[in-house]
Amino acid sequence: MSMENIISIYDELSIEIEHTFKSAVGYLDAERYIKRVKTNIYNGEFVDNKENEFIGSVEITILLLGAAKANNYDVYEIFDTEEWTLTEGEAFYDF
Repeated sequence: MSMENIISIYDELSIEIEHTFKSAVGYLDAERYIKRVKTNIYNGEFVDNKENEFIGSVEITILLLGAAKANNYDVYEIFDTEEWTLTEGEAFYDF
């Protein structure tokens, strides 16, 4: 596929994104510093995504490390909530 064809495909693509996330309240546990965002991606120009073509979804996990440090919360506990977050955390931090 030539670069010209790729550009024309993107010219025809109109992406709309819907996202939702939960906001924690209550105790200051590790989940308060973890935001999980679920995103649906649509192709189309309509305001209402019911009329647009659903083309995929993504789940994003955001670790709010700055907020945790500001509240003197142990950053290790945030990374220790799931196996993959601990593995990633060990790549950046010396726990």
